[in-house]
Amino acid sequence: MRRCWRHLVLASVPAALLFFLLWQTLIPSGTFSVSSKIGTLSPFIDRLLPDQRVAMMEEDGDTFARVTGDPAFFFVHPPRRFDSVDVTVTYKNKDAPVLELGGLATAAPEVYDLNPLQQNLLNGLDWPRVGEGQTLYQRDPRYGSIDEFQRKPPMRDRMAVYHTGISSPLILDGDQETIVPVVSRDYSVRGGHQIKTFFRGRELQFDFAYVDENKRQGSDPVVLRLFDRLNQPVAEGRGEDDGEVGETGKAAKKRFVSLRVPSLGEGVYTIDVEASEDIVFQTVETPQRFWVFTSPILLSYAYEGYPIQLVTFGPHLAFEAPTAQGVQRMVVDDALVSVSTPFTRVKTTAVGLSNRHTITSYAGDIRVISDGPIAFDDSSLFMPDAWRLLPETDLDAQEIDFILTDYTPPTVTPDGWSTATATFDASTLLLKDGAWKFALSLPSLPGGAFVDVKQIDVTFHRPPFSFSDLKRFLPWNL
Repeated sequence: MRRCWRHLVLASVPAALLFFLLWQTLIPSGTFSVSSKIGTLSPFIDRLLPDQRVAMMEEDGDTFARVTGDPAFFFVHPPRRFDSVDVTVTYKNKDAPVLELGGLATAAPEVYDLNPLQQNLLNGLDWPRVGEGQTLYQRDPRYGSIDEFQRKPPMRDRMAVYHTGISSPLILDGDQETIVPVVSRDYSVRGGHQIKTFFRGRELQFDFAYVDENKRQGSDPVVLRLFDRLNQPVAEGRGEDDGEVGETGKAAKKRFVSLRVPSLGEGVYTIDVEASEDIVFQTVETPQRFWVFTSPILLSYAYEGYPIQLVTFGPHLAFEAPTAQGVQRMVVDDALVSVSTPFTRVKTTAVGLSNRHTITSYAGDIRVISDGPIAFDDSSLFMPDAWRLLPETDLDAQEIDFILTDYTPPTVTPDGWSTATATFDASTLLLKDGAWKFALSLPSLPGGAFVDVKQIDVTFHRPPFSFSDLKRFLPWNL
């Protein structure tokens, strides 16, 4: 009898182990949580990198990673497929104006789905507010609810958004002319960029002329993708490669690509121009009066005696020369801005009396970044969206009276550490080599500022595992 019990116990051990492993694999509750304290090893969460911007520290009995530059990143290894993931960061912030967490969505180029963890401008704002989850800050109380604000919002240039959007469409005065005679105008832009235009008419039309410089290896097609205000695809135009895929440096003949779409509803449309930096656009023809670039854009060549001139609503500007040829003195309104070295971003704030600022480049080959829309001339400039709330945003100078956001301030624990959670749709995250990549973003980090990270917790979510799901894993049919 004793032997029988011994055999039964011995047989039950591998069965119990198998059941435990099956339970862990299936995750029947639908929720799986893991935690990684800085300084310890985790099979699911890698350590913060890179070492040039992350230093291990110990203080008051706590071990933490000090992040001194933007960005830091880490990898998460999901044990199986999930629908969503919550990432909670425990940290202390030393003077970083903004802290965000992004999940890598695409690799070439790297694009992150950013979520807010901390926004100090909002944390310190004493404006009246309405709403839960989504919050409306108002300089002077005007709206009693988010719904009222969304139904009848103020002018776009009087409001800012942070990690959310305005659902109501932009409406222009019915008497305002939105169509102009079609003429060919210079279009000194290199590579991919984005255009927003207000359409009201019979046919949306953009015709581009461009050349392929063939300075880089590979094919160089040009694709124009049109999206409506809900970011739904509407139409596409395509220009094929010139057939030269080598690094010959020999510019091909002028080529053309068009986007012509009839019978569109009135409103703001987005054109994503997808092109490599081998592509230099030369001219555009369009009857659209209102069309602007969203930041950034890379200007191509400025010919002697013919500088490239731009206009923008955005007072906060930055310039970056991608080559030595782009080193120059930019002119912003009446002020000179020196871009003295390539690959270095130079920031400036326009201080002109007008809310429209002029930008002049005498050399071209410069990347232009603005916190507002950019146009080639004043008559094309309009505000398709609300301001984006940035660390540099000056609410008074920009006359912003309303802020709409999905941001929730972090929770501060009794020992002084803050915790904030970002939620991601797992289907939008790029899974590479069994891991997701997350970036801790600290934009506009001032000198001497840093963020100490003590712990990272991850909770995976999927629908609960039912008995009917279990049958699919068994070799017999129950």
